[in-house]
Amino acid sequence: DAELIVVWGGNPVHTQINFMHWVQKARRQTGAKLVVVDPYRTATAEKADVHLMLRPGTDGALACAVMNVLLAEGLADRDFLARHTDFSPAVEAHLAARTPQWAADI
Repeated sequence: DAELIVVWGGNPVHTQINFMHWVQKARRQTGAKLVVVDPYRTATAEKADVHLMLRPGTDGALACAVMNVLLAEGLADRDFLARHTDFSPAVEAHLAARTPQWAADI
């Protein structure tokens, strides 16, 4: 599986040219894929392997659904969350209902 480089709501083609140099290097050397999450068709989105062109204001739903999957599939680093965040059972319970289908229906 190729690694993913995710740019969420940014346009580094114009704002972080050095970052894009490293993105291109990773794509060439490792086959990494660039995923851009942005409601607008930016210069960075044009260079993406996948452009998730969400409706404005729905990226929070996508973020919740991603966290839902990471937790449900045991992919979240719970030790890191416990040591470095305010992640709590209440947050986890909130995210349990924020499934990918829930986000798709928004």
